[in-house]
Formats: sequence, C-alpha cells, structure tokens
Amino acid sequence: HFRECPRRSPVRVAPYAFMQPTPYPRPNITFLRANPIMRPDALQSGYSENEIRKLRRNGVWQSVRRGSYLPTDQMKPLNDCERHQVLVRTTIKGLRLPAVVSHTSAAVLLGIPLWSAHLGIVHVTRAQAANGGRSGSLLCHTATLGDDDITVIDGIQVTSPARTIADLA
Repeated sequence: HFRECPRRSPVRVAPYAFMQPTPYPRPNITFLRANPIMRPDALQSGYSENEIRKLRRNGVWQSVRRGSYLPTDQMKPLNDCERHQVLVRTTIKGLRLPAVVSHTSAAVLLGIPLWSAHLGIVHVTRAQAANGGRSGSLLCHTATLGDDDITVIDGIQVTSPARTIADLA
C-alpha cells in the first residue's frame, strides 16, 4: 500500500536548453609563450641546487610540478585554467616519448568550456601504451590519431576541437 504524499506547489525547473556551463575563460595565448623554469635549464644557467631550494623556500619560485618552477609573481594571479596551461607546457617538455595533449587538457588549451573538471592532471594520447599510463600529474590514453585529429597550438600538438569534444563525451 502506498500513501499519497501531500501536494506542494509545483517547482519550476529551468529547461535544459537554458542551462549553461560555467566556462573557463578563453586561454591567454600570450601566457602560453611565458616559459616556466625547468630544473635542468636552471642548473645549466648557473643556479645551484641550494639556490633553487632557497628560491622555493623563500617563495620567490613556485613549483608547477616536480622539476619546473614559475616566479611567484607570475603564478599568483593565474586562474585554474591558466595554471593548467602552465602545467601542460611543463609536462610536455618533460616527456621522453612524444604525445598529443588531449581530453580535458586539450579543452583548456582550445578554450572549450568545461563543467567542473579536475585540472591537476595533464591528459595526453599516444599511439602505443607507455609504461605505467599514469603518474601524479599525467594520464596517458592510448588511441590512434589521424592527421585531422591533431592541431598545433604554440608548438604543442593538441587534439582538434571535434576530437576533443568526442573524447570528453
């Protein structure tokens, strides 16, 4: 036996067509040209391990990921989307095998609006599986990409907008 619930006034729900995602701002392409400091480059240009440690400890440099830094005055004003762009750039520089930026990371670089997305992991796609497939800030997907699935943004290979949307679906 079911009891009927008391009726309440009808709740108005906005139609799906009017629901909008919270978009990330379009990427600042000029920022993509700002190069984070890579540890090997810093050592080669004369910084010692001790100096790098002091710069980090004193808050002059902030870690983007292990072995890459950005001056704090450049890092602080960045929003999540811009920080992810820096993370992508430093991660791609550190890869031993070539990969194409894909999924959420490609959406950020292409300026495709995202709903709530975790931007602490860089997504890449490779034709063949690499060892592990995932580390702290890298997730490797395996897929064969055609020439029409790849575009280049500021020297970084990224999946095309159509492929990116398909990957995110």
